[in-house]
Amino acid sequence: MRFDLQRMRVLRELHHRGTMAAVAEALSYSTSAVSQQLATLENELGVSLFVRDGRRVRLTREALIIVKHTERILGELEQAEAEISSTYDEVTGTLNVASMQTMTLAVLPTILGRLKQEHPKLTVTVTQAEPDTAIPRLLVGDFDLVINESYPSWPNIQTPGVSVQTFGTDQLRLAIAEPLLPAGGFTGLHDLTATSWGIEPEGTPAHDWVRYACRKAGFVPHVVVTTADMIAQARFVEAGLIVAILPDLLWSCIPCQVELYDLTPPSYRELQTSIRVGSEDNHAVVAFQQALAATWADVTGGAGSLL
Repeated sequence: MRFDLQRMRVLRELHHRGTMAAVAEALSYSTSAVSQQLATLENELGVSLFVRDGRRVRLTREALIIVKHTERILGELEQAEAEISSTYDEVTGTLNVASMQTMTLAVLPTILGRLKQEHPKLTVTVTQAEPDTAIPRLLVGDFDLVINESYPSWPNIQTPGVSVQTFGTDQLRLAIAEPLLPAGGFTGLHDLTATSWGIEPEGTPAHDWVRYACRKAGFVPHVVVTTADMIAQARFVEAGLIVAILPDLLWSCIPCQVELYDLTPPSYRELQTSIRVGSEDNHAVVAFQQALAATWADVTGGAGSLL
């Protein structure tokens, strides 16, 4: 039996993207061409590869076996590409980076300026995207590197095929305006059981962690503002309408017109980079991570966390 790698890749894309239309868009195929590729692979193997589940499809056990080996093969090809790139005298090509909002605003402009000066033949594209959507797109090659986060007592689930490296920490504090301060001052989250809250959308690590922290304090937060835009959350806090737990990195992007209080115990999110396994030695990836480390050291004064 001979396997066609391109058809295997189509099946892998279907596993990650869920619909024929999404695969067609990603690979610049027509939907009928995707269906034909998969039908040919099914005929070659003599097994069904997927079943329809509403608008999406669900892969069979046999298909998942093929996807597993396809991931390994593509990882080895990625490693070969990285090894070849490491022999070049100059860093060239294009690196597609996804980054969450605070890093995009506070740090990435400096990183890109540093890279432009040190590696003028390297092109870096930046897309602002939250980790829950960026990591799946990293796996299928839309991005080459994702800057993401992990919350205390709420670690990210390790994704097969993804290599994660922590480069710093960022303290999380309660942001509150004077009108909402408890009469006796803020002593802990339990003071805010009747207060309106701002929070990130459901399914994001920040959302889950804030709810977890409030539950530990004995209450369920009364959420009136839901947005992934931390600057928007800060503006609602400034207006005295909500409280929110926000990272220190945000305040390096915008003026701080609110009161900030440490949580008990002090809480930090970890800042991380995620890349595909096999691309660790890619010259563009290495150059970006070096620029990120140098820039973060400048931002934090070499302390690894904002001071």
